[in-house]
Amino acid sequence: MASWKAAITTTAFLLVLGGGKSEEYRVLIMMTTTRHDADGDVELYFSAKRMAAGAIMAIDAVNNDPNLLSGHVLKYTYVDTECDPVQGTGQALENIFNGSYSGFIGPTCSQVCRPVANLAAYWNLPVFTPLCNAISMHDKDHFSTLVRFFGPAITWGSFYVGICRRFGWNRFAVVSHWDIGWTIPANGIVEYSEELNMTVSSYHVLSQDDSLENVLTQATRHARIILLSGPGALIRRLMLIAHDLGLTGGDHVFFCLRYFRHDEIFGNFSWRTGDSRHADAREAFKSLFVLSLYRPGNDVSRTFSRDVRRRSRETFSYEFHPDEEVSVMAAIAYDTVHIYAHALNETLAFGEDPYDGRRLAERVRNRTFEGVQGWVTLDANGDRETNYMMYSFQDGHMKAVGYYFGHSGEYEDVPGTTIRWPGGGLTPPPDMPYCGFDEEKCPFDLRHSRYGPIYTLGLALILPVIFLLVGYTIYHRHTMEKKLAFKSCQLRSQDIIPIRTSSTSSKNSLSAGLSVGQENSSCRLAEYKNTVYVMKELRVDGNRATMKRGTQKELTQLCELNHPNLARIVGACLEAPNCCVLIDHCSKGSLQDILKNASIKLDWTFRWSLIMDIVKGMEYLHNSFLKCHGSLKSTNCVVDSRFVVKITDFGLWRLRKKRRISLEEPKFDALHLNNNAVTLLKYAQDQLWMAPEVLRGGTERSQKADVYSFALILHEIAFRRGVFYQEGSQLSPKDIITRVALSLSGVPFRPTILEEDCPTGLSSLMKQCWAETPEERPDCKVIGAVVRRISGMKSENILDNLLARMEHYADNLESLVQEKTAQVLDEKKRAEDLLERLLPRTVANQLKHGGTVLPETYDSVTVFFSDIVGFTAMSAASSPMEVVDMLNDLYTCFDDIIGHYDVYKVETIGDAYVVVSGLPERNSNHAAEIARMSLEMLKAVQTFRIRHRTSEQLKLRIGIHTGPCAAGVVGRKMPRYCLFGDTVNTASRMETYGMALRIHVSETTYQALCQTERFQLESRGEMDIKGKGPLRTYWLLGEKDGIVQESFV
Repeated sequence: MASWKAAITTTAFLLVLGGGKSEEYRVLIMMTTTRHDADGDVELYFSAKRMAAGAIMAIDAVNNDPNLLSGHVLKYTYVDTECDPVQGTGQALENIFNGSYSGFIGPTCSQVCRPVANLAAYWNLPVFTPLCNAISMHDKDHFSTLVRFFGPAITWGSFYVGICRRFGWNRFAVVSHWDIGWTIPANGIVEYSEELNMTVSSYHVLSQDDSLENVLTQATRHARIILLSGPGALIRRLMLIAHDLGLTGGDHVFFCLRYFRHDEIFGNFSWRTGDSRHADAREAFKSLFVLSLYRPGNDVSRTFSRDVRRRSRETFSYEFHPDEEVSVMAAIAYDTVHIYAHALNETLAFGEDPYDGRRLAERVRNRTFEGVQGWVTLDANGDRETNYMMYSFQDGHMKAVGYYFGHSGEYEDVPGTTIRWPGGGLTPPPDMPYCGFDEEKCPFDLRHSRYGPIYTLGLALILPVIFLLVGYTIYHRHTMEKKLAFKSCQLRSQDIIPIRTSSTSSKNSLSAGLSVGQENSSCRLAEYKNTVYVMKELRVDGNRATMKRGTQKELTQLCELNHPNLARIVGACLEAPNCCVLIDHCSKGSLQDILKNASIKLDWTFRWSLIMDIVKGMEYLHNSFLKCHGSLKSTNCVVDSRFVVKITDFGLWRLRKKRRISLEEPKFDALHLNNNAVTLLKYAQDQLWMAPEVLRGGTERSQKADVYSFALILHEIAFRRGVFYQEGSQLSPKDIITRVALSLSGVPFRPTILEEDCPTGLSSLMKQCWAETPEERPDCKVIGAVVRRISGMKSENILDNLLARMEHYADNLESLVQEKTAQVLDEKKRAEDLLERLLPRTVANQLKHGGTVLPETYDSVTVFFSDIVGFTAMSAASSPMEVVDMLNDLYTCFDDIIGHYDVYKVETIGDAYVVVSGLPERNSNHAAEIARMSLEMLKAVQTFRIRHRTSEQLKLRIGIHTGPCAAGVVGRKMPRYCLFGDTVNTASRMETYGMALRIHVSETTYQALCQTERFQLESRGEMDIKGKGPLRTYWLLGEKDGIVQESFV
């Protein structure tokens, strides 16, 4: 045995040495397609068919990146382990003996990963695996070369414990399916919870002989929070049983696990499956929350998914179903290879052994990398800190309500969402009854005592008196404490000496104080106790400024805020003539002033220090009682005499709250024209840093909006071309914020990034921070970690080392001159014309007259859906402008046709065209109107010619359905008139399951058309419609001969 072991070691060592001299580094990709069990082949959620394409795409990206493995090439050999430890170990030995490998990508099965990781630790070869999440492999002293990018199963536990802590729970029960894919995360949750002294009242792994009713009854005997781990069909059965047992009324909360969406493997996690218990299931699912892997919906993610589909088809002959979600495991496989390449690249750069597995594993620990779907953080153990999402069923659909990022270890609510708990409440139910599950906490029951009525009456009389006395004492003490605290922030008017300054210095001092968006007359300098401060004047009522109790409390808390990167609020004076708030004065002006001054040369060492100051100040604000800044911009970042950036203009929103100005406000005369144009221009300039969701009016202030604003400041610092620089663009501030808010082209409108002037990694950070969806933006902790990594900063306080070098800039900074700009706003557009283009005329009239458009239900409407068969292939073979021209010609033709019918065009989405009849103005002929319109459209399409492909026939596919519907105006910014209800979904299904150049109608539409006796229809028979089950459908052939067409309009 010893000689055999020595032979393996010697051979592997020689092969490694031989491979080290080559310019080619080969990895062994070990994944699996199916697992072979006694009952047959088992489909796996980490099947190579769905994820290996990500690893191969990463290898191509590495080889095409000039900044990685310069002069070297990354190659791979793929083997299918079949999730068999014997097969996988043999393949690892065979390939190591017969070739030179620099490391392993995989294995993905824990059963195979364990022996291979043992061998790799013996050979000192790196094992970078996308999965391998068994808890038993957490010991990296033993598995010393192992790095896991899925994270161990115990991370499910940290996620679930984070949820329990967020909602005040300490006790729960677990019911798990017997398959290892479901028991692994369940075990991780149980073990992690018990380590933190949480109570797992019962943990039951199901067998095929178990009675689910008995199991659920036993689980809820001593727990109200129930975790279910199993496929979708099992979850639905358990929730229906819970409904039958009366466990979905509000006292119990159920959670289930779903890695990601894949119905063939994990089952359908919808309440709607086609049986007769739809209503019960929908009601039961209101008590269910789904825990899933985090999956962003950004453009990078969508592009990556398209590439995975293509590469899986080309390399593995696997065709994703159109409704099948690309596995997040493919993205994890991509990150695994890409980060391995980064570690290999660094090892080569430092002249170290590229085959040293322990050294490569050490290089990636405690680090954050940019991944294909966001930031990838590896902990000190070399395991990924996994991100998760929590969904709840609201209005029959899954909606994200919370997320958990592994680097922070805390559960956070999705901004702007409210969880509806079981029973319709807004607060989570407790994890146990008040008296305990067995009344053990209430041993004395007054109901069974003969003195019960006397005790009850006595308590009823005495307790209110006690509560009143205690409450009054607490209130009085609290009121006195608040008065004393507020008095400490009050300043005497005679101690404040206003300073008269020139216009230039006044302007600089204004930048050093509050926002430049404030009126100049409200901000000036003042001396207080021999120190110069910025003086923000308050409104005066008589001889004193009035300040409500809430504002007094806020001011007291603001005075207590103390951080090197915040401009300190000293206090407030409420006595005339100096009614004001005093704030630290920063002599160097605003950050925008310094960036605009071309005479000040800023190298990247200095710029990184400016950026880190803002990050630290922002992080402190986010952790304070304020929770966010709300108006972060470069003019609110001021620089003191030591070139330390301080954030100002936070808090006191009640005092500074201004009227939101309309950018289309009318101007009545020449004087108003000039003044109002300047006011509107300044208002638009102030909004350039605002996040799109704030511009749309969806929210006032949030941490994610601050992160967006930080991204704009980061862009200003990086390129010094002003706020929201657009190369070759002359857009006004109003045009910019309009495009940001509305995303007119469908692509988020953002500043131009000049990659050649940008350090590596900074552009990616900008894009992440100004992502359209707030949830995709990182928090301040992540931003700080990324900035430190890409800047290479070793010290948090490097500014002291820059003071001597930057002092000679002081004189130049004092003489900063800001350019005055005078731009004329575009001519006012009539709001009425815009409304009538966006909304039905009756709805627009209600809005124009100041009315509220209430949502309305309609008993019967007819909905039309159409699309172009083969549109995707046609688009791929055409230029974007050719596609736009084709759709414009087609939709112009359709718009002309619908003008002759009593119908309303709802929207166009790509090649889809949606029309409805019967709303907002009801009519009894809606089915006939849509039918006649459809026939005319079909006739027009047959003669329609595509400009750039004149020989091709456009193939239109139409679907129609009649049924009830709800409609209403959604949103305030760019409002839309939207339809809601199953009728819309069914009409879409009619179109999807139709045929080219034919009109596919449902049975309800068929019945409505038969009543008119005008149309020729033909039965298609029963069709199995996804999500609907078997439905009888029909073809609309045309109108009957001899019938004169009438116009219903």
